[in-house]
Amino acid sequence: MRAWQNKKVLVPAIAAALLAIVAVCIMAGFFFGSQGTEAARSEESLAEFEAENSHTAGLNEAILLDSHEDSLGADVGYFVAFGWNGSMKVTLTGVSVYDSMDDAGIAKDNPFYVDPNELGLGAGEWKFMVCNVALENIDADPDPSFDDEYFSVSPFRLVIEGNSTSFFPPDAARLPDFFDGTIPNATPKQLYLFSLTKGATGQYRLGYCVQEEDVYKPCALRIGIREEYPKYQIMFTITPDMVVGSMDG
Repeated sequence: MRAWQNKKVLVPAIAAALLAIVAVCIMAGFFFGSQGTEAARSEESLAEFEAENSHTAGLNEAILLDSHEDSLGADVGYFVAFGWNGSMKVTLTGVSVYDSMDDAGIAKDNPFYVDPNELGLGAGEWKFMVCNVALENIDADPDPSFDDEYFSVSPFRLVIEGNSTSFFPPDAARLPDFFDGTIPNATPKQLYLFSLTKGATGQYRLGYCVQEEDVYKPCALRIGIREEYPKYQIMFTITPDMVVGSMDG
């Protein structure tokens, strides 16, 4: 009798335990399911934020580069930083492609001078792309985190859609190979630095070495130290009238 009673008590206990396990599994399912849903919603929110807070322009169209506006994306990781505090306005006023730096009027004693073809850097011919940029300093000061006194042109990078050279990953954001606004008496480490007073507009040339087969691919001048994010960029595509040299159009 006692054995039967023990069994009678044991069965409900086992059933209760099984129900508890099932309940825990269901709750865990809800928990992890909700976590997945929240993650999906988070990704969706980030995508929406990126779409609403990305700025794209074309030739002769200005983009406002406001450090405060950019910093609003820090909470979701969508910020790029410019190396200044305040606002500047940038306009890409023209683009030209030359056979070489020599053809673009850059002297061999210029600290930026290089001839990739003479150095044998990769297969194929290299050309030299020059971007003419108008940069207006509205109220910006150098960010002491980067430099106490000067601005840097290093955030202004060229992206070529599906570039061919093995020196850069596809769609890499390339640093300038040339800049004509360098501060006087710059050391080799200061070649990207420039000075621009508030209220002034500087006219600058930024140069990039580009392989010939990439010249006519879609390009972007992307602005930001965190160059992997296309938050501020100027899109353009080279046309034959922009080519100064021996390239076939």
